Amino acid sequence: MKKILKVFKSSKSEKASVSTSTTSPAAATPSATASTTPATTTSSAPATGPEKNTAAMAADKVDTATYLKAIGHRRTVYPLSDKVSVSDDRIVEVVQEVLKVSPSSYNSQPMRVAIMLGEHHKKFWQIVKDKALPLLAGAGEEVVKTMSQRFEMFQAAYGSITFWEDAETIKEWQGNHQSVAGMFPQWGEHANGMLQVQVWTAIELEGLGANLQHMNSFPPVEAEIKKVFDIPESWSLRAHLNIGSETTPHPENPEKKPFSETLKVFKA
Repeated sequence: MKKILKVFKSSKSEKASVSTSTTSPAAATPSATASTTPATTTSSAPATGPEKNTAAMAADKVDTATYLKAIGHRRTVYPLSDKVSVSDDRIVEVVQEVLKVSPSSYNSQPMRVAIMLGEHHKKFWQIVKDKALPLLAGAGEEVVKTMSQRFEMFQAAYGSITFWEDAETIKEWQGNHQSVAGMFPQWGEHANGMLQVQVWTAIELEGLGANLQHMNSFPPVEAEIKKVFDIPESWSLRAHLNIGSETTPHPENPEKKPFSETLKVFKA
């Protein structure tokens, strides 16, 4: 199975500091075969038809108001601290749960994730500083100073959830659907963006702060990250989410353009 998630935990974690998952979100472990001997029960036969799962669905129902409140809570937060109360295992679990349900065209699943926590996050940002700052030298001393301070701020957080796209998966689906082959790269970007905002929202609902960065704009950064963290060559970095404890009040929603500029409605 293709590897979709790589995890680099902090040394304080109870498990090994480096682990990987090779299970596809769509894959599941088959349940044990039921006994051929019917079990005796006093309950009535299970319902069939539309009412079969009504009770279960009602118990699990998430209403629109809850969803809107959740996505409204997601904000860009910085600075962040590396003193977190959420465990490494819980952070990984949240990302895994989002990966299992995040959509992609044709369910092609080109999205990949690598999580760097604790000292691995610090190493990630050291790579950014070592590779990006020399490239900024030509922009002037003030730019280097400003960006150096920002890199230090990002490095002070606890973890990096990095989002990648697998070119091999894109190529495979292009071959299987040649009439729309040219659309798969764009659809891959859509899928990655949806995954990013879903993970971002879930992480902040867990009590952490987060901000999304794009240091892949410096090619040497991505190349070195792949080398140091043994990232597959077919993966391309799309964005990375810094996570940590909030050190300031949670930001308010910024002002948005009026609906008259951003929305058109054609009613019946």
